[in-house]
Amino acid sequence: MNKPFKPSNRRGGGGGPNRGNRGGAAVIKGPKASPAPKDVTRHLDLNTNFGLTMERHYFEGRNIELLESVSSVNIPACVHDGHPIDVFKDIQRARSYDCSVGGLIGYPDPKNYGHHTMALSEEELTAWIQVQVGTFRALCQGNLIEVGHIRPYGALYLDFVSKPEVAMTVAKAIKAVDPWLILLCPIGAPIDQIESEIGQPTATELYLGKRISPEGKLDVDKFDDNMHPQSVFDQARQLIMEGTVTTSDGQAMSMACKSLHLHP
Repeated sequence: MNKPFKPSNRRGGGGGPNRGNRGGAAVIKGPKASPAPKDVTRHLDLNTNFGLTMERHYFEGRNIELLESVSSVNIPACVHDGHPIDVFKDIQRARSYDCSVGGLIGYPDPKNYGHHTMALSEEELTAWIQVQVGTFRALCQGNLIEVGHIRPYGALYLDFVSKPEVAMTVAKAIKAVDPWLILLCPIGAPIDQIESEIGQPTATELYLGKRISPEGKLDVDKFDDNMHPQSVFDQARQLIMEGTVTTSDGQAMSMACKSLHLHP
C-alpha cells in the first residue's frame, strides 16, 4: 500500500512544509487556471533536484527562488554527482528555505552524471546504494536534520520502471541502512512489491512534463520528449484537481501520486 509522502526533517518537527502557502500542497499558477472545487483537499509534495553539477548555475541566480515554492529537494549523494563540501552546503541552503531534504542516488557513473545505465551485480549495486545513503545521512546529521526520503536519479530512475529487479535491489539496500526511509519512485515502479515483500515505505511521484504510457507507467522510451509548458501545467493541475493523469493514448487514468517532480 502506498503511504503518504510526509518528509520528516522539518526543524519544527512537522511532516510537511510550514511556511506561507506551502503547507504540503502543490500550488499551481499559470494560464487558464480556475478555482478549485470547495470539496477538493488533495495535498501533494512538490519536489525538485538541487545542487546538480550540470545545473548548478540555475540555482546561483534568480532561480534560487524555486526553493521558496517547493516543499522538498533532492540533493546528490556524492557518487554519481556531488562533492561532499558542496552537498553539505546545499543541505544547509535547503534547510534555510525550510525544505525537506532527500538524497539523490544513482549509478556510480560520475563521468556521465549517472545518466548511463550500468550492468552491476546485485552485490555491487547494493554496496553503491548503501555508500550513498550512508554518506548522505552523515552529511544531514552534520546539519542536525534527518533525511526525509531517497530518490533515484538518471538511468537508475528509468531502470526503476524498465527493470523492476533493480528497484527491488535498491529497496533492499536502503532497508538495511534505514527501514523507515521513504523511497520516492517514478510511476510504474514496483511499489506494491517493494512494500509487501521488502517492507520499505514508498511514495510515487509524477515527473511533470514526461509522458505516461497506456499501461500507466512512465514512458522511458519517450523520456526526452518533453511536453509543451502549457501541457505541463495542465498535467499538474489535472493530478491535483482530479487525481488522474492522461496517458499517451488519451486515457484519463487514476494515479495515487504523493509528489510532483518539477525540473527547472
